[in-house]
Amino acid sequence: MIGEIEQEKEAIVAEVEPLRELKTGIDEIDTTGTKLPFGVVAIKKKDLEAVKEQAKAYTANRDEIGEMRERSAAVSRREQRVDQREQLLDNKANELARQQQQLQQMYQRQLNLNQLLEKSEQDGRAKDKQIADLQTENASLRGQIRSLTAQMDEIKAELWDKINNLRDKLRGAYESLTNVVKAVGMLKYDREKDQNGNYTYGKYGISNLSKAQEKLIDGLAEYGAKWAKEDGFPEMAEEMEKHVGISKGIEKIVEPPAPKRSKGWEMEL
Repeated sequence: MIGEIEQEKEAIVAEVEPLRELKTGIDEIDTTGTKLPFGVVAIKKKDLEAVKEQAKAYTANRDEIGEMRERSAAVSRREQRVDQREQLLDNKANELARQQQQLQQMYQRQLNLNQLLEKSEQDGRAKDKQIADLQTENASLRGQIRSLTAQMDEIKAELWDKINNLRDKLRGAYESLTNVVKAVGMLKYDREKDQNGNYTYGKYGISNLSKAQEKLIDGLAEYGAKWAKEDGFPEMAEEMEKHVGISKGIEKIVEPPAPKRSKGWEMEL
């Protein structure tokens, strides 16, 4: 559009230029002399002959000069319109230049936005790949965690079995210790009341225990009760502290049953 405006401007200038030259010649004829008061014109002597020749030419060509003046006035009006047109064209050219600058700025801004969008898309694809890799890794880790969890459950089950077995064995050991402490206590506390109300020692009691022996018997009960409480068997601790007696197991060992007679031995008797 700017190129078309420049071409139109050059065409108008080319058309008006000859008319401007013609107007200049007419103006020179009108302004050769200098007007003085009372309508007198002062002319330089050296230009007098030229003025006379111009006057003759003016007289001979008065109509043509009048027509030229009209054409000059038309040229002036045309020039004015041309100047206005040039001003409009210049304004339009400036407006187009301003719009072109705005378009260039908009284009550059759009280009920057496109670059940012492309970079954002590249970053998004990179992040998507990272997310996909993390998801794959996460799935693998979940599988490993499930496998480790299953192994830990198996180990826990085995440990609980071992713990329960050990606790059962520990309970059995404390039961045996309780029976032993209670049996040892019989040495001091196995007494029976006779018909007269007097206490006599039973078959497991010892009447002539020394103070140290009695203290040892009681110390064993206190020692066993202490460890039974700490290991979580308070009922056995109470049994060792408050009771004495011979358990069936110990009684079977201490007083084994009489051997059974065989049938062949009875026939011999």
